[in-house]
Amino acid sequence: MPISVKVDIPIITPKFDTPKFKKLTNERVNELL
Repeated sequence: MPISVKVDIPIITPKFDTPKFKKLTNERVNELL
């Protein structure tokens, strides 16, 4: 699971580097962890 999270975030973050999206991503990561 940690591997997929590490791979997923770098791809998403540069494209959608906004506070709202970061919040959604953080919530998504917390669910996965």
